[in-house]
Amino acid sequence: MQTRMRMVVGLGNPGERFERTRHNAGYAVIDRLAMRWRVEVDRCMHDALIGTAQRAGEPVLLAKPQTFMNASGDAVRAVCLQHSVAASELIVVHDDVDVAAGRVKLRAGGGTGGHRGVESIIDALGDAEFLRVKVGVGRPPLGIDTADWVLSEPAVEDGSVLGATCDTAAAAVEIVLDEGPARAMERINQREEVHGGSPL
Repeated sequence: MQTRMRMVVGLGNPGERFERTRHNAGYAVIDRLAMRWRVEVDRCMHDALIGTAQRAGEPVLLAKPQTFMNASGDAVRAVCLQHSVAASELIVVHDDVDVAAGRVKLRAGGGTGGHRGVESIIDALGDAEFLRVKVGVGRPPLGIDTADWVLSEPAVEDGSVLGATCDTAAAAVEIVLDEGPARAMERINQREEVHGGSPL
């Protein structure tokens, strides 16, 4: 029997200019998982940086597309095809302005939510039924464009909140892999709705 392959994709834009921006929260979560699992995400494959780990006895790919956000789907599709990763085994981590700063939301399937990286993946795969781990960055203050907001680096205090949120998102990914999506959504989403803040 063939071992299933799962993949966690963190969305972001390559290059130092974008490294600490809100839009690169997905990259930051992959970096945290790589550190926790002692994996190097440094193999170049189909315009993505890849690392391979073991979780619960099964292989898990960590991926950071290097195609820029709006073309993330090209890299994700190519890696999925090479490693036979089904959409149902794909976890996509991304920033979300409709989720309050400091919070994490999990969702299986659905639309793009206006996120161009998610849109690119849906278009490339022809399938929207992958799990999304949404890192809340909140809406910008009045008068600030949304694109400028996500492509800017947070101030020190907001940056600390974003860092803690990325920690929570990394833990959420581990729950998905270890206990399954349904249990992860129950633990993360319900606790956040009732109590707010970190569920872990």
